[in-house]
Amino acid sequence: MQFAPLKSFEIFIKDFFLNDVHLNLTEITIWHYLINNIQPLLMPLLEQHNFPVPKTFKVCGFTLYQQYAGQDLYHYYQMEFPLKLEISKQLLQAALKFSYGFNNYRFYITDLTADNMVYNRINNKLYFIDLDTLFIVDSSKAKYKSSIHKHEYIECPGCFAYSADDIASYNISDINVYSACQFLREDLFRDQTKGFLYPIPPDIKETYPNVWQLLDKCVDCRGSECWERLTVAKDLIEVIEQILEK
Repeated sequence: MQFAPLKSFEIFIKDFFLNDVHLNLTEITIWHYLINNIQPLLMPLLEQHNFPVPKTFKVCGFTLYQQYAGQDLYHYYQMEFPLKLEISKQLLQAALKFSYGFNNYRFYITDLTADNMVYNRINNKLYFIDLDTLFIVDSSKAKYKSSIHKHEYIECPGCFAYSADDIASYNISDINVYSACQFLREDLFRDQTKGFLYPIPPDIKETYPNVWQLLDKCVDCRGSECWERLTVAKDLIEVIEQILEK
C-alpha cells in the first residue's frame, strides 16, 4: 500500500484503526499489519463504507476469513455478452466509488487485473479481492484542490505505470476510470483482442457504436482534447444500462 502525503498517514491510522473499538488492537499490532499486510485492516474498513469487497467474518493474524465471493474474471471472458456488460457496468461504478472515496481520502487501484476481481452470479455482484497495492491519497492536502489529474499512458508493456507524485497533487485522479476502461478495451500489452468486452456482437456494435467510441476516448485521450474520464464512465454506464434493458 502507498499513502500520500505521508504526514496524513498517522491521522488516517488514528481515525480509522486506533479509535475503532471493534478492532481492539494495540498500536504496535496495527503498525505490524501496515508494514507486512494491510488487507486484514483495509478490507473490513472498506466493507463498512459499502465498497465492493467480500464480507470479512474474522481476522486471525494475517489470515482473513471472508465470504466466498465468486470466480475471478478470467472465468467470464468467454461468457455471454449481456453478463459481461453487467460486470463492466459494475466495474465502472466501482472505479468511480474508489475515486471519490470517503472523508477526503481517495483510493486508487494500481493493479486492476482479472485475477484481483471476482463475480458472484448468485447475488449478481462484482468484488475486489486483492487491494494490497492500493494507493490512498488525502485529497484535503492536494496542491491543486479544484483540478482533476488526467492520467496518460506511460510506456510499460505488460505492466501498469503511473506517477504517484502527480496523482497526489490533485484533488482527484481519473486513473481508476482509465484502468477500468483499459481492462474493458485491451490487455496491458495494448492488444484489443484481449479486452474483457471483446468482441462486441455486430448487432450491438451497429446499434450502439458509442460503446467502443467512449472506450477509445477513455483510454487514448490526450491533453486538452481529453474528455473528462469521470464523465465518460458515467456515460458508459448509462449506455450499458440502455443495452441491458432491451
